Amino acid sequence: MYREAKGWNRQQLADHAKVSRTSIRCWESGQKTISQKCFCHLVENLGSDFPSMLRM
Repeated sequence: MYREAKGWNRQQLADHAKVSRTSIRCWESGQKTISQKCFCHLVENLGSDFPSMLRM
């Protein structure tokens, strides 16, 4: 997982990605999927290595 690879907790990833910690938790637990808009926002804020580190 991207967050674990960076050694971040959920709050740190949320801060870097500019999303809520609840969103991170829901995505990681499979309760929700990342929308296209949010995914693009994450790539913009976290860099091009973000998609390659996701668990698909």
